[in-house]
Amino acid sequence: FDSDVINYEYFASKDTKEVTIKAVAKSTKALVTGDGKITLNDNETTVNIKVQSEVGNVKTYVIKIKKQDSDKEEENNKNVNEKLKNVDVKINNDYMSGITKGTTASNLNDIIKKEEPDVKITIVDKENKDVSGTLKTGDVIIIESKIDKKTYTISIKGDVSGDGKITIYDLLLTQKHILNKQSLNGAYNYAADVNNDGKITIYDLLLIQKYILGKASFK
Repeated sequence: FDSDVINYEYFASKDTKEVTIKAVAKSTKALVTGDGKITLNDNETTVNIKVQSEVGNVKTYVIKIKKQDSDKEEENNKNVNEKLKNVDVKINNDYMSGITKGTTASNLNDIIKKEEPDVKITIVDKENKDVSGTLKTGDVIIIESKIDKKTYTISIKGDVSGDGKITIYDLLLTQKHILNKQSLNGAYNYAADVNNDGKITIYDLLLIQKYILGKASFK
């Protein structure tokens, strides 16, 4: 959960009968209720997770779990790359981009699950720790279908430093790469190629600068 976001959607396959929700409060003195095993009897189930603070204040997080139809025979024969063709992301070998800066792990999970509810998704950082907040260049997403599993390194266009932001520091790193003073590799190299032409040039530098000034957008 993101403590500032109170409404969530989760997409499940039509034959899902039960899900388990685990919610842990930031404060050990807070009380969480409403999580645990949830039975899905209807096509849409609303779950209310309530968090009560030490002083008695209550905040409610609402999760709508929606079942989606799928042609099981056809879906079971699709590998991960085939499934991702329906999702609004870009796959280039082992990299996943096309993700807007500020997208959270939960957002990306929902984007994929909305189109392909049968896949299992795990998102971790470079240290193999679960990611719950904003995605960064260098984070890793693991997607499992019925027949295979694929691992992609996330590359957020413009986030060259891998801090989840697009700042003057990203501009500096891109400039150093162009001047052959410091090389960008892997997902970070891919993040600097904001115009997706397979090269890092002065044009990419200009687009990042325009983005910082609020005069351009990309993903």
